[in-house]
Amino acid sequence: MSETEHRPAYLCGQLHAALRALETIGARTNKLAEAHSLYQAARSPQNELRKHLKAAGEHILAAVARGGAHATAAREVFQGIPAFIPAKGIPSGALDNRESALFSDGYNEQLSVYKEKYGALFV
Repeated sequence: MSETEHRPAYLCGQLHAALRALETIGARTNKLAEAHSLYQAARSPQNELRKHLKAAGEHILAAVARGGAHATAAREVFQGIPAFIPAKGIPSGALDNRESALFSDGYNEQLSVYKEKYGALFV
C-alpha cells in the first residue's frame, strides 16, 4: 500500500464508499451517493461518518432479509469496514482541499472495487 492509502482522509473516503455500498445493497437507496452527502462527509467527517456507521446495521439487516447475493455482499462489505477507520479515529474537523481530494480518491477507488464485485446489486 502507498502512503496515501494510509492517510485518514483517504481512509474516510473508503469508509464512505463502504457505507454507501451497504446502503445500496441493503436499503436500495443511494442517499450517500448524492453530492451533498459527499460534501457533508468531507466537511464534517467525524459527525457524518459516525451517523452513517450507526445506520449500517439497518442496511445489513435489510440485505440479509433479501437473502442470497445481497446478504453475502453486505457481510463482506461490513467485515471490511474496520480497515477503513483511521488509527487515530475519524477526523473531527473539516478536510482541507488536499484532504478533500484524498477523500474523493479513496471513495472513488473503493466504490469502483465494490461496483466491479457487486455491480448487479447496485441497481
